[in-house]
Amino acid sequence: RQGGGQDPEGVGVKIPSRNIDATTQHAIRLWAFQRRRLLAVDAPLPSLLGRIKDQAEGASQPGRLRQRWAEVYTGDGLVVQRIMVTMAEVPRLAVTCHYVLIGPYQVPAHQIAEEIGITTREYWRQKGVGEQIIESGLKLLDAVPTPRAPGIAGSDA
Repeated sequence: RQGGGQDPEGVGVKIPSRNIDATTQHAIRLWAFQRRRLLAVDAPLPSLLGRIKDQAEGASQPGRLRQRWAEVYTGDGLVVQRIMVTMAEVPRLAVTCHYVLIGPYQVPAHQIAEEIGITTREYWRQKGVGEQIIESGLKLLDAVPTPRAPGIAGSDA
């Protein structure tokens, strides 16, 4: 992760500190692990980015969204995937690339930003936007009470 004011890529771009909580970080990392299994990450970067873009919810499907990956994603990884498919393309790509490619495979952020067609500074900004969306979505889901069936211990009925 980037610390306040560091230049992680050595390209003269200072990145402001953006910390997400440990629960969100864990959920995103679990999702990324599951995503890497789905993508079989072993191809050149342009090919991987093409696959990431092509596998977006409804990327090549007109009309109704039909693509589902529930059998691949489980637990918090599935929750993050459901949040990711609602995200705009650039933050979704930035988060996906950061956690799926940069972390484990050490692909430089400036190289991914160039492939996506944005500046390195915008890449880091969009990654932060995406993380914030995921963090907010997870917190929102945590705040929703889970309905309990009548007669189960701990229910109000």
